[in-house]
Amino acid sequence: MLPQIQKNNDTSLFATQQGGEVLAKPSEPVTQLKLTIAGLHLTTTADINTVKIHEVSLRGCYSCEADAQLTLNCQTDFGTAVAHVSCPFDIRFAITCNTTWVKHSV
Repeated sequence: MLPQIQKNNDTSLFATQQGGEVLAKPSEPVTQLKLTIAGLHLTTTADINTVKIHEVSLRGCYSCEADAQLTLNCQTDFGTAVAHVSCPFDIRFAITCNTTWVKHSV
């Protein structure tokens, strides 16, 4: 059997014979996945906690675009929180804090 491409609806198959067997492979990758999930419950959680930041150190050039370094420690009153830090001139970043003091260098 010579290798050939056979079309069936929107799928093309590449058919060939190898060692007495006829192999048919899709000419393009085709994947369909169907998942059924049962018995799960969705819960939203909102923590209202306080983040404390101290020992802030800023080193580097005031007007440079690079090589400035900010070091700070943060702590929450309970749990874990993501603190969103906003600085002048549209500099923004996020840090993760927990109940033990976490040191960050940005």
